[in-house]
Amino acid sequence: MNETHRLFRADFDALAAGGGGPSTLAALWKMQLSRRILLVHTVAEVAQEHAPEVFVAGRFAEALAVLAETRRAVPDAVADVLLNPQIGGWIMRCLRTMLDPAGERSSAESDLGHFGAVVAAAAWRAGLPFETTIRVSHGSVMIPTVGLIRTEMLDGWGRAHADGSGETLRISVGDETVASDEMGPVAGSRWLPLRQLRCVVDGRSLEIALDDVDPFRGFAGLRNADRLTSTEAAVWKARLDEAWELLVRYLPDHAEAIAAGVRCLVPLDPGPEKRKLSATSTDAPGAVGMIPPTDGLDLAVTLVHELQHTKLAVLQDAVRLCGSDDELHYAPWRYDPRPLTGMFQGVYAYLGLTEFWGVYRQAAEGPGAQLAHFEFARWREAVRRVIRWLHESSLLTALGRDFLVGMRTSIERWCAEAVPALPLALARVASAEHWTSWRLRNIHPDQTWIAAAADAWLAGQPGPDGRTAPATVRRGRRGKATEPHLELAYLRLREPDRFDALRRDLGKRDALAAALPGATVADVLLVAGDHVAATRAYQREITRTPERIEAWTGLAIAHRGLRTAGQPLLVARPETVRALHLYIGERTGTGPDPEALAGWLGESSAQTLDEHG
Repeated sequence: MNETHRLFRADFDALAAGGGGPSTLAALWKMQLSRRILLVHTVAEVAQEHAPEVFVAGRFAEALAVLAETRRAVPDAVADVLLNPQIGGWIMRCLRTMLDPAGERSSAESDLGHFGAVVAAAAWRAGLPFETTIRVSHGSVMIPTVGLIRTEMLDGWGRAHADGSGETLRISVGDETVASDEMGPVAGSRWLPLRQLRCVVDGRSLEIALDDVDPFRGFAGLRNADRLTSTEAAVWKARLDEAWELLVRYLPDHAEAIAAGVRCLVPLDPGPEKRKLSATSTDAPGAVGMIPPTDGLDLAVTLVHELQHTKLAVLQDAVRLCGSDDELHYAPWRYDPRPLTGMFQGVYAYLGLTEFWGVYRQAAEGPGAQLAHFEFARWREAVRRVIRWLHESSLLTALGRDFLVGMRTSIERWCAEAVPALPLALARVASAEHWTSWRLRNIHPDQTWIAAAADAWLAGQPGPDGRTAPATVRRGRRGKATEPHLELAYLRLREPDRFDALRRDLGKRDALAAALPGATVADVLLVAGDHVAATRAYQREITRTPERIEAWTGLAIAHRGLRTAGQPLLVARPETVRALHLYIGERTGTGPDPEALAGWLGESSAQTLDEHG
């Protein structure tokens, strides 16, 4: 049955403004369901054409008949399974494997063979009698939305069947049969259930899966956590309870949207560096991956942020908002350059965060309020900056421009609100640090230009206009750069007495190293607001370690704070000054004074100190 879907203009406008409640989310999921139904049938067609042996062994024709009968009898059961985020991940993995000429087909049989398990999950949830063929891979079978079955057979084919009572699902593989009533949390269970978490506050409920078993869960480049222990799962439940209470109390509209839009949490492995991490996937909207949250606030922020990605991903499956280009751009929330499509996704997510902090800061108290003001000021500026840049893009569609207008209207409202002086000043430092560090890491001045400029410097000639230095943007390695100023800003806001003690005892290097490894005396001076002392300290750092990006970042930020008339180029083009300094140092054995070099390059420049803003 073909369906035509229409998103009402009011829903589109609500989404564009950063919102969208349960009815809007329901419309998005209805469109996504139709897409999933089409794609599931596409997987079967691709299997028949490109892997006919799997199509026959997996009895796809039988599974398709069961799926059709289930859709006729209990369509909601099919919807519950097909809208499971991991089904989206499985579908796209199959299609990329089979249709991409460079696709890795070694897993094609196990991937395509999952088809019968998907159908089995829907039929069992519908309470219908059925049989389908399922694929055992690495000693297990995943029944989506239900759980993982461990088998003695490592790889091969088996059967899933149920009598229609809705009580027991059986998996038969070789000589063994495992029944769903054997499912349990104890170690050694043949079934590992997909845990379901439920939170209730003031009559508002959140039901969400904690998925640590589905082999098709995952986010590109990120490592999934292993199966959680009962104790670890209980900690996730406690954090979710805290987050839900916070959301219901202070941001009830966001709470309703999260309940309608987030379907599962996927624990990620934080790795030895224990860095903060969360993710969504356009293949699997509705899944939120993250490392164990530190508290309820951490989880609430993540849910708001990732729901924005989910809403936009599902919307963009139905409508086109922007084209793509080969250029890479600065995004204030990433350490690597981003394409236009990534910029659009990112700005929408951080618009949601801006609203979260804008509301929450009114309720927070003490250091928590200072932190909320800081995050609000930091992200509203980032969103404002990118929206202003997107407004100039020629690649937005008509609907994309309408969507941008909605985002701009929302951020302008937030930009009109006052922020206390200290968190506002620290937010500006953090924003400048990110922008400056990004330029130093990702923009690479042309070496021919640098060599010619070095010749002029060494010959005592006037400097070239540093603004004209050609440069290329190269995508760096994805990952977290060192941000000592941001970490010190957090320390000053969260633990002001501890920060003040560090400021008083700058001669005690061990205390600073213990408080924040990687931070320097100059960094503390900068975050304390002593820009003059910070510039002197950064000059000494550059003399000792001229390649250290953090020192150049700090020097540029300090001069931004001082609004030094002779240093516009150091503030606006730090990568050019650093590259020339390092080049001259390699030729002569000693790098020139950074401020003198920057002033020389900027003599013919009318560059202002406001480029970042």
